[in-house]
Amino acid sequence: MYYPFVQRFGTEETSIGARGRSIRAAGAVRFGVGLLSAVCLLGLSCHPSSQVTSPYASLDTLEILSSDYFAPRLARTQLSFSYSPTIVEPAAGGEYALGEPGRVAPVATAWGTPWDRKDLAITMDRILLENGIRNREQRVRMIAHAIVASGWRQNVWNHNVWGVRRGSWEGPYYLMSTVEEDESGRTHTVWDAAWRSFGDWSEAVEDFASRINGDSSRPSYRKAYRNLVDPDRRADARYWTALGEGNYYTATHFSERTFARLCWSVRGYLNPT
Repeated sequence: MYYPFVQRFGTEETSIGARGRSIRAAGAVRFGVGLLSAVCLLGLSCHPSSQVTSPYASLDTLEILSSDYFAPRLARTQLSFSYSPTIVEPAAGGEYALGEPGRVAPVATAWGTPWDRKDLAITMDRILLENGIRNREQRVRMIAHAIVASGWRQNVWNHNVWGVRRGSWEGPYYLMSTVEEDESGRTHTVWDAAWRSFGDWSEAVEDFASRINGDSSRPSYRKAYRNLVDPDRRADARYWTALGEGNYYTATHFSERTFARLCWSVRGYLNPT
């Protein structure tokens, strides 16, 4: 994988001795700067160790935990992580060719200030409290999940903060492209993916609770819920693993360790020392 903040480097040779030495020295400096940038962006000095492998989830931890440098937006899921979601082509005159019953235009609905991590964590924590989520660890994991789905850049549309595909939903929906991953790890673009449209945050939280709960018909979702509300912080990773077992998301490279690390960061934003 190519990370744009790490400069490509190598041995730059020339037949002119002094110039060759200076160029090789410059190459070494670029290597050092690139390596230092990578370490700083990954937050290795202040966060637990984590695996960074996925080309989708904002190039993994780099956007979610550290980097403002670049951020392919995490998109719509169940959870199929994607690059920047693209609105379907507008009809002539700039209006969306809705046509279908229940289909609405996507409208940006950020829940906080883009890139302000503390504000985003605190604001979503308040939204969850106002909608009856009293368990603190549950709120932490729901906040982290929301950040995975929507990104620090706040690519949130129609209050679909957890990036839920339409599925059997009979309410309003919107179309937006996404990139999904099949079982072999190959990716493909779904240009007209349908997503649930919610009228406000309350509807979004209610929908989340209707899917991830202790009475779900899906064993993996019941397992996810048990870990969602578990006070043991080791449940952070188990929650994400359980969602994957239930095919909640298609990207296979955003690891449970990375999610646990994100939860760790969210707790820091909510309770700074």
